[in-house]
Amino acid sequence: MGGSVRTGIWNYFRANSSAHLYGDLGGTRLYYSEAPETPTKPYCVYHVFNEVYDFTFDLEFEEALIQFDYYGASADICDDGIADIKAMFDYAMLTLDGYVCLRMEREVVFSPSKIEPEDIWSGVVRYNLLMKSSPSASESPSESPSESPSLSPSASESPSESPSESPSPSPS
Repeated sequence: MGGSVRTGIWNYFRANSSAHLYGDLGGTRLYYSEAPETPTKPYCVYHVFNEVYDFTFDLEFEEALIQFDYYGASADICDDGIADIKAMFDYAMLTLDGYVCLRMEREVVFSPSKIEPEDIWSGVVRYNLLMKSSPSASESPSESPSESPSLSPSASESPSESPSESPSPSPS
C-alpha cells in the first residue's frame, strides 16, 4: 500500500499543475521522505507514516497517515505553502493502485517555526487517508466500494432499471 500512496500523491500533484502549490514548487520540488542535500526553496517533503487495517461492521478499510513538511525562507512563505497544501489535498480523491480512496481528511496543521542553524522555516500539514481494497474484476458495479452502502434501495430505483432486466439484443 505504501508505494501506491506515494505514487498516488505524486500523480495527484502532477495532475493539478494549475494549482498554486504546483507553481510554488516549480512542479518538481515535492519530495518523498527526504529532500536533496541543497534543495531550492521553497520545497515540500511528504511522508507516509503508518498503515493501519481497520474493520467496521461489514466494511474493511485501511488508513495511512500522510504528512507534508513545507520549507521556505520565511514564516510568510511557509504560511502560503500550508494554505496551498490545504487547497490541493483537503478531501483529495487520489488514484491508488489496488485501492479506492474513500477520504483524505486533514488532521492537524503546525504553524511555521524556524529551524536553526539552517536558517529555514518549516510548517506541517498532516492528513488521514482512508482507503479500501479495489474490488475484483468479477464483482458487479453495484458492489463498488465507491458507492456508500445502503440498507434499502433508493426511491428512484425501480425493478425495470435492474441490470438483469435489460433488453436483450434484437436478432439481426
